[in-house]
Amino acid sequence: MFRNILKLIYLSLFLLISVLPSLGRDGFVPVRNFAMSDYHGGGQNWGVVEDAIDRVYVANGYGMLCYDGSNWNLYQLPNYTTVRSLLADHRNGRIYAGGTSEFGYFSPTPHNGTLKYTSLSDRLHNLRPTLSEVWDIVECNGKILFRSDYHIFCYDGKRISTLTSAKRISKIANVGGRIYVAFGDGTLAHLEGNKFKVLPGSESLRNKKISVILPFNGSKVIIGTAFDGLLVYDGETTTPLNSPINEFLKSNQLFCGALNGNNYVFGTVQGGAVIYNFNSGETSYISKTSGLINNTVLAANYDSANNLWLSLDYGLAYVCCNNPMLNLTGSLSPIGAGYASLNLGSKLFLGTNQGLYSMDYPLGPSMTLPTFNQLLKGQVWSLTQIGGAIFASSDAGLFASNGGATFLPIAGIPGTARVRPMKGDPTQAFALSYDGFHLLKLNGGHWVDAGHIPGYNDIATDFILDESGDIWLAHWRKGVYRLRYNPLSNKFDHSVLYNRKNGLKDDQSASVSLYKGRVVISTTGGYYYYDTINESLVPYTKLNKIAGGAKGGSLRELNDSTLAFVSNNGFSIARQDASGAYKCDSMSFRRLGSKLIPGFIELRQLPDRKLILSGYDGFWSIDPNHQTLHRQLRCYVSSIMVEGDSLIYRKNLSQDSTKYTLTIPYRLNTLKFNFGCNEYTAADAVVYDSYLEGYDHSWSGFKSARWREYTKLPPGKYIPPPQSAQYPPRRAVQLYDAAPCAPPVVSHSLGLHPLDTHRGGNHNTHLLENRPENGTHTSRHRTAQERGSRST
Repeated sequence: MFRNILKLIYLSLFLLISVLPSLGRDGFVPVRNFAMSDYHGGGQNWGVVEDAIDRVYVANGYGMLCYDGSNWNLYQLPNYTTVRSLLADHRNGRIYAGGTSEFGYFSPTPHNGTLKYTSLSDRLHNLRPTLSEVWDIVECNGKILFRSDYHIFCYDGKRISTLTSAKRISKIANVGGRIYVAFGDGTLAHLEGNKFKVLPGSESLRNKKISVILPFNGSKVIIGTAFDGLLVYDGETTTPLNSPINEFLKSNQLFCGALNGNNYVFGTVQGGAVIYNFNSGETSYISKTSGLINNTVLAANYDSANNLWLSLDYGLAYVCCNNPMLNLTGSLSPIGAGYASLNLGSKLFLGTNQGLYSMDYPLGPSMTLPTFNQLLKGQVWSLTQIGGAIFASSDAGLFASNGGATFLPIAGIPGTARVRPMKGDPTQAFALSYDGFHLLKLNGGHWVDAGHIPGYNDIATDFILDESGDIWLAHWRKGVYRLRYNPLSNKFDHSVLYNRKNGLKDDQSASVSLYKGRVVISTTGGYYYYDTINESLVPYTKLNKIAGGAKGGSLRELNDSTLAFVSNNGFSIARQDASGAYKCDSMSFRRLGSKLIPGFIELRQLPDRKLILSGYDGFWSIDPNHQTLHRQLRCYVSSIMVEGDSLIYRKNLSQDSTKYTLTIPYRLNTLKFNFGCNEYTAADAVVYDSYLEGYDHSWSGFKSARWREYTKLPPGKYIPPPQSAQYPPRRAVQLYDAAPCAPPVVSHSLGLHPLDTHRGGNHNTHLLENRPENGTHTSRHRTAQERGSRST
């Protein structure tokens, strides 16, 4: 009876899971793709692992690929075959690899850190059946297990023991310290010593193709099958796991899976991947529709940043799960570049370079793009709601609609950039057109042109009104205008231009915003506020401190404790903590840097508190309350080459302070230093600043180049710069792993010294010495305290 009660509770649990709503995030998770032309390897990839400094290693058709955020390197097995499986052993600084008829490990050489391969399979003799592909590598209780089609090999660090099966083995997995083994006929067993023990209650799995074995709800196990969906094994019974993603997995052939916290990812042969949370029901589909380069997912692996690597049948993808941004229109927007957005009820209106569109909002989880209804054709610059009317400012003129179903032109007004209501009078509005300002009036339920307003003849793309009703508008090159409208004469009778001559440090890339009721001006020289008493501009010290490097853009006050900064260089959010201090986060949004349209960036806050940001590839949905968990960014010298292509140094796999002594012929005095950083979300997310004391006279300045080359270094000693008054804090940097970067961070400074060491309280630094007299170029070591690092 007790067992029946347990079964009833268990059944109730699954019924609860099966009726959980499938909650979709409002858009598609951003994806960065890597093609064969990027990594110079084979098309197929079979898995990704990380070493102790977050470099990634990819099981590839040509061998093992290594990526440090800047450079790709290929390491091949002795028989030059495909690498099917990898396992990172951080304790011993090894990367275990399995391929065709071969398995072993890569480890750094003691003299310079370059990787060498040690074969373990060459110890096997008279193996029957012969060794085929090595598909899985798992660790359990300090031992490494390699799985081939008919064997499991156990390596304890010294010896290899072999367990042979008469039936084909399709999968092994370590769940809670127990090794589960799936066979080709659907039999599920576990390893007990050197024997396979069939698990009781798993009979219903027979003749099913088991692809995934993962932990579930404590001691239970999810069993993923290729064509029969998901099941749960609880130690006694196997029960179907009903969920909204089950039909997707069945119809697209489940192939692989992974777990990160409460988020499961399942990769398929035909439909890409899906991320599903069984507790919340939150669902995200990742496919070619959302930007994936290929829909066949051969392996899925989460990294230490809680992002996801998908190994594809053709290519590799980095899925940025741990971020507050989603793309509303897919990676290749079918409606064009985004310029304007407006939410009205359950509809979201989007203005692009191709026209005006509407779509349903919010979105539900979907494998396909939303349905876009085109309402206008041609460039749309902005959208404004005044009362029940929606204005669409476009290149073809100004259009208005009551309700958003049909947009009709307002006669007499040419191409228009922006409409805003008059202060205190909702029946009148200002329209900034190509020939200046027009006055709009509501007449008999329809908006009409009441004529051109003289007094301003320059160009602009946007404007705001302050508390007194004055108009402020920024000119991208001249500064900021303040206009005062006289309703009696229907003209601007007062106009002031603020620039370098009267208050601004710099008048380039100017913008105007309202903050706490004040007019705020931003240029590349910083933030200013307008002092109404003295009618002058004053540097806004508080905002400049909060914004950090986010200058030359607009400011948006989201609520009493949250600010958003938008500029041509990127996007950031500043949140107030319990002490009242603001912390500015640009790290979470670094991939937006190259996706924003300079001078035409619109940020719209929706009723659900989400933000819509426009850009080249459509529109981004941003959750301002999402707290991204950032791993420590590590910037380092990844390798050193001589004469362009000969490797003499490689950063170690581990964080140990392994000492290397290099002896280099003096004739090889052309050195190339390659930089690395554990940032993979975007190709342009990191720039580097470098300096070699004893040769350079100044820092290089931040550049996107991921290397620094020195040709024909003269005789002399090249020493890491000491921490002293000679090197002020902005230049007191190190080449070692960068310290935790205080937001906002969009780049990292790297003090370039001859060689690199590892993170910790003390560091071994290096002294390069050119000795023409004896024909050698030698590296020695000395110990130095950890130095600071600069990020900007």
